[in-house]
Amino acid sequence: MPCSPARILQLESTMLMSHEFEDAVLRSIFIGATCPYLILKVRREFLIQDTLMEIQRHPDDLRKPLKVHFVGEEGVDEGGVQKEFFQLLIRQVFDPAGGSLRTSTRPTLNRRTASIRLYEYSS
Repeated sequence: MPCSPARILQLESTMLMSHEFEDAVLRSIFIGATCPYLILKVRREFLIQDTLMEIQRHPDDLRKPLKVHFVGEEGVDEGGVQKEFFQLLIRQVFDPAGGSLRTSTRPTLNRRTASIRLYEYSS
């Protein structure tokens, strides 16, 4: 049974993440001081800014599994913190009052990709 392109991309991403994790574990054993995770340390008040800064600081770790830590809070990321992080991030990005995206006044159709653009970047 053939796989859809989306499924192939998902499998490739999972494979690359697993390889990066294993590589980081081996480097930490033999070289030391290498974390097998991409750890984002973010403040709730500056979630978007801190996330972008952390990603810029660790570009080589983007294929590693993600762990999120809210600065000043206790908690181990076993999935719940990461879920909350993405919920808050999406809410802030699409917040009409000050998010990074806003509803377009003129939704446009891209005929080449058959997609409708409903949002545009705020400046």
